[in-house]
Amino acid sequence: MQILLVDDHPHVRMGSALSLHEMIDGLVLIEAGSLAAACEAITTHAGIALILLDLCLTDSAGIDTLRVLRAACEAVGRFPRIVIVSGADDPDLIDSALNEHGTGFIPKGVSGAIFKNAIQLTLAGGVYIPELYLRSRQPRGLPGVAQASARQVGPKLTDTERLVASYCVQGLTYKHIARAISERRGKAMSDLTVKTHVKNIAIKMGIAGEGKAAVVAQIGRLDLRFPIGAEDGA
Repeated sequence: MQILLVDDHPHVRMGSALSLHEMIDGLVLIEAGSLAAACEAITTHAGIALILLDLCLTDSAGIDTLRVLRAACEAVGRFPRIVIVSGADDPDLIDSALNEHGTGFIPKGVSGAIFKNAIQLTLAGGVYIPELYLRSRQPRGLPGVAQASARQVGPKLTDTERLVASYCVQGLTYKHIARAISERRGKAMSDLTVKTHVKNIAIKMGIAGEGKAAVVAQIGRLDLRFPIGAEDGA
């Protein structure tokens, strides 16, 4: 597995690298100390599956760092998961990261054990988001069965909904989800259809009136897993 670690502090990269090598056999770790170096790594390493990104670098700061790197990935047709690893963890920043297709947020202050658990959850198709954020951003719920049964949502999703959810977790936009599923199944799907599936997923997860970012957060809240692997049955 190839992971791109983006941080402008060498000692931070060293500590993260040690943890990653301990938990992942056969890891190929690519390091970048700037946004420019990270964008270059994306073009030269086709197999990067996960990016661990600090938002404050020598040549970029804030949520624009994520926007630029995501655009660089899209420009070469690659869609690795991008998990933010940041010294700042205020809820508004996490909101912005999820809205810009980030697929997880790990505060730098967490313990080594929590960092490892967050990475393992990510690799298993889950989403790590700090508990304090999840408590501060309780979604608007639905009455009745949908909210009560949210933790049993996995078996209740259709094959197509599970596939859409898995691409949401990967950080794809509606347009790119539609394209990926169309290519996978050999049958056209529009981004409007994807939006409808996301709305249905939200309902089944017990949240109402929410988009893709809220669904990703709810996947983290409910501790669900959506790896993209074997062919779906639909």
